Amino acid sequence: MLHIASQSAKQLLPLAEEYEMFRLRRDCEIVLYHAYEQLRKDHRLGHMPPDINEEYLIIADRYKFEELLQMCIAEYVHCTNHDVTKGIVNTETVSERVKLVILERKLSRLNAALERERKYKYDMENKLGTMSPKSKWTNKFGLY
Repeated sequence: MLHIASQSAKQLLPLAEEYEMFRLRRDCEIVLYHAYEQLRKDHRLGHMPPDINEEYLIIADRYKFEELLQMCIAEYVHCTNHDVTKGIVNTETVSERVKLVILERKLSRLNAALERERKYKYDMENKLGTMSPKSKWTNKFGLY
């Protein structure tokens, strides 16, 4: 395997694709995967700078790098800034398939959170229902 930097890999990919240099393409994929993995170690999931994540997502989508694509998608799914998600969904540089996957997974996460909230509410209502209410309220101070 060649020792190339991630920036060089980004520049070599179009040439490797055009001239069908499959080994170079695979090497670039590995370099970019490890570079992205290293970047993710510096940030909590969902908190990577959007411009960096978008750059890697576009590359992974364009060249069909599935492992890298899944990591980029996970980053968007866990991102709490909805403007970032809107931005990637409205861009022309990402395929419709990837946009759909991001939105489906984000919706699935929201549904799971909603279900947890419903369960918590149901449990609390049951707990409150089993507590015996005070039957006789009296006013010891004679104010009423």
